Amino acid sequence: MDRLGDAERNLKESEAEFSAAAEDFVARPQFVSLLAFAAGNLAATTRIATDVFDLALRNLRLAGRQDVVSLAKQLGRTEDKLERVLQEIEGLRAEAGRAAAARAESPTVERLEPRARKSRPQRSPDPDRQASTE
Repeated sequence: MDRLGDAERNLKESEAEFSAAAEDFVARPQFVSLLAFAAGNLAATTRIATDVFDLALRNLRLAGRQDVVSLAKQLGRTEDKLERVLQEIEGLRAEAGRAAAARAESPTVERLEPRARKSRPQRSPDPDRQASTE
């Protein structure tokens, strides 16, 4: 039993020493700069990895994240334009309906006969043009 007690005591002592050393290490300003440097490197490495992955997908002719975002923007613009066209069509239909209803309600409005088309006088051929074609 004495060996178990010695092992437990040695474990507690080494744990206390390690704890004190870790606290001393973490308390130093160099640890903070090391931690910030490591975080910056991790962020940069992650960005490089995602760029490489996107490039690999593009080279495989698969749609990458950047391509999907671009297509989503184009689709949004097209949907907006289509919505404006549909609103304009609805407005024109409503306007045409009101005009038809107004014509149906007022029988005194005379309908104009379409005018006969005036025929244009025939142009005489240009003598200069004929000379150049001969």
